[in-house]
Amino acid sequence: GKPYVAPQATTPAATSAPEIITADNAVDQAYYDALAATRPASPINSKTAVRKTAPEPLVPTRQSGDGLRPPSSSIAVVVKDAVKTLRDARMLAATDFIDDACDVYERLQFSSLSKTALTEEVQLLISKARPRDALTAIASAPAEITSDPVRIEHGRLLLQFERPGEVEAAVAGVSGKGDEARPALMLIAKAYRALGKTAESQRAFAWLARGTDAIATEARALVGR
Repeated sequence: GKPYVAPQATTPAATSAPEIITADNAVDQAYYDALAATRPASPINSKTAVRKTAPEPLVPTRQSGDGLRPPSSSIAVVVKDAVKTLRDARMLAATDFIDDACDVYERLQFSSLSKTALTEEVQLLISKARPRDALTAIASAPAEITSDPVRIEHGRLLLQFERPGEVEAAVAGVSGKGDEARPALMLIAKAYRALGKTAESQRAFAWLARGTDAIATEARALVGR
């Protein structure tokens, strides 16, 4: 008989792309476009489809946590566009790249936006429960870029870490006519009390208690204690 010949494997015909119909007027073209939009998609051939590999997860390049940030560099960095750099820092902060944001903020320490950058960096670190890093940022920044809000945060942080002997010097530069004047005196009064200077602290509390703001309310609660 005839020798056996194995049947040839058949290759499935490739699915042709649907025909694109072009009309010669706008009305018919709109109709054809509507038909194309409702046409079911061609089935995907699992054997020939292009496979995509999922991206690998991001791996932190350094350890992050309160107390791990080094002091800012004292070497001046020339920033060509301070406004753009500040915007970059804010974008990083908004997306929770905290250390990267702080790195960018610190590049602005010798720019025209130095005070704004330091204030935002300190507020960012405090809001992310990193008070030790906030204290490091303040202590290592040039004194001339420290704003009154930063001086107040410095005093609060020093009290938090039981360093009352440094509070008065930290807030000494606060303007006596600004919004931070009364908070600064409250911090000094609390520092005096922690240092055992009862008479001085009570005089300050009594003076602050004569106001009508939240500082006055707190001071009245501390008078005589």
